Amino acid sequence: MRASCSLLWICVISCASFHPTCASAPFDFLGTCLFPYGYIFNDTKVGGLSGLAYRPDTDRFYAIPDERHDPHFHRIAIDVHNGKLEDGRVTFDQVVRLGESAIGASGQHFDPEGIGWLGDRLAVSTEPHYVRDLSSPLQWVQGRIIEVDEGGEWLDDLTLPHLLTSTGEGGPGNNLGFEGLSVPRPLSSTNTTNTTSGHPQQDSPYRSIWACPESALVQDAVAQGSEASLPQSALAALSHTASGADYKDGDVRTAVRLMEFRQRDDGAGGEWQLNGMWRYDVSAASELKMPSDDRVMLQGVTEVEVLMPPEGEGEGDGRRPIVMVLERAYTRRWKADEDGEEQGRYGIHLYAVMPPLQREGRSIADCWSLLQDCYDVPALTKVHLIDFQTDLADKHGVELDNYEGMALGPVLPDGRRTLVLVNDDNFNPKQIGTQFIALAFSLEDMYEYVESEIKNKAI
Repeated sequence: MRASCSLLWICVISCASFHPTCASAPFDFLGTCLFPYGYIFNDTKVGGLSGLAYRPDTDRFYAIPDERHDPHFHRIAIDVHNGKLEDGRVTFDQVVRLGESAIGASGQHFDPEGIGWLGDRLAVSTEPHYVRDLSSPLQWVQGRIIEVDEGGEWLDDLTLPHLLTSTGEGGPGNNLGFEGLSVPRPLSSTNTTNTTSGHPQQDSPYRSIWACPESALVQDAVAQGSEASLPQSALAALSHTASGADYKDGDVRTAVRLMEFRQRDDGAGGEWQLNGMWRYDVSAASELKMPSDDRVMLQGVTEVEVLMPPEGEGEGDGRRPIVMVLERAYTRRWKADEDGEEQGRYGIHLYAVMPPLQREGRSIADCWSLLQDCYDVPALTKVHLIDFQTDLADKHGVELDNYEGMALGPVLPDGRRTLVLVNDDNFNPKQIGTQFIALAFSLEDMYEYVESEIKNKAI
């Protein structure tokens, strides 16, 4: 069964012969498509989409909602091959429930957030949660990165470093684990053809997983001297608390740990190992252009997507990957709306960093020791790519919302890469529904832009 765009959808597209370019970076806007709140496919409400991944050989996307009570993922076709997103070109064609083997001991606290395509299976990240039980001490359900097959059944768990164990005194805070997850693919400088769709495609994936928690680990927030901002139980980190405290006077940058895991090449399915770890500073609310009189309720990383160098310009040639990082801030205003509820607004920005590679002579300890104070390590240089307010909302009428999913999509016939984003509507009727955004960019132009900006910042 397939569900495609209907008259209930709202689509905004650019003129077919004109691609207005975002001011901040070399992106072309291709269009948006919006599912209304409450849209049902295959007896499943569509919403809450937090992670997005693309499978080149079948030209399909996978989207996963942060739905604890019914963990599942969708398979979706998003046809942007003609250079625009328009009515009838986005379809849901499958819902896959995650099996008991995948959910395991997490039970009803299994909270999926990120998803990536590994070539023959899927990687799924989940966030940690604390369990309140008055009859026993505070219990934690740990965050995980797991591998599942296309039927949603468990295949393996990645062994995560001890520093990612949530204890209340260390590790990710409540609901603040691996929000961002990406499986990079080497991007060939020449197009290949998808055998299923006949469209150009990207090459096979690396056996590599990049992941980033939404906010600082508790021990890193304490190292920053921000322990006064943490609840006594240390259930959350720095800029995002379960109580929703007012942080308008705590306009600080939060350091998070960007990580890469690689599968050891020893034949069929080697062990996953931590390969690199870098400091990434999440922008302060003022840097995200949030009004100073707003209460910052959420602030952190919602997604990462890794862009590998063109073929022949990879690690051995010293050209680094570009990691695109999606940051999201949400505030509640003091003024209530007509229903008596506080109004909220989003600040969404896309950045890029270029982490140094292992082949440049850096060990994990050189990048960021498992025990080292994170503030002794220089942060990666950030390059601003998109301000969703000025580049998308003001110029193209895109409604701002809680964007959490992002994935590189198919290669266009003219060689441009596509980037697709989706929002998490939290199954909330007061949000806009589920909206997809499609952008396009030249791989070489993107590399030139980011490398030039980093060089300029170093002067």
